[in-house]
Amino acid sequence: MTEIGFNIKKIRAVKKLNQSQFAELFGVKRANIGSYEEQRAEPKLDLIIAISDYFKISVDSLVRKKLSVNEILHFPNHEKAMAQHTRPKIIDGENKILRGFCEDSFMKNTDLIYQNKGTKLISFGIYDEDLVFLTKKNKGDRYPFLGAVIESDRVYVGLLTFNKELNKIVVANNKEINDIEVAKKSLKIYKSTGFYSSSLRYTKEFLLE
Repeated sequence: MTEIGFNIKKIRAVKKLNQSQFAELFGVKRANIGSYEEQRAEPKLDLIIAISDYFKISVDSLVRKKLSVNEILHFPNHEKAMAQHTRPKIIDGENKILRGFCEDSFMKNTDLIYQNKGTKLISFGIYDEDLVFLTKKNKGDRYPFLGAVIESDRVYVGLLTFNKELNKIVVANNKEINDIEVAKKSLKIYKSTGFYSSSLRYTKEFLLE
């Protein structure tokens, strides 16, 4: 018995697809997907190849091993790089600590990694599940810039500008605008240096000058 049934179910969960939606992608019946996941049957080779091509996962991996979330989302796995450098804290929109990986070139300058969860950053080319690399703001950094503000237990990500009259940082993205008072002691400000796109499978470094 192969691991294809387990992997179909795992891919559906990660990609947030129900059995009917998954079946529709490949022109098969929902009942077929259920039988694969319950290991009552196995898909034909042409369907396995179609799944492999669509999700950019090798046939060998689909059939022989249980896929991880990182493998399904195509996050780069640099275990050696992570061991050599201080591991950045990785959080999501709900402030949950995550386990993840990032490109070696970003490791030395990265203080925080934000995995996008529902924040609308499409104008920056950033989608759900993408990783945004952040470093602590320096005094010389000039607004506006893409970054993050952490206030107590809230994380705000978007284009950061500074309102001198109100002494507030304005965080704007494609979904909402937030005003945060600068005077708060708990306030932490980060500037983005780049991001890793799981949908496009590439890493982009922002030009900050």
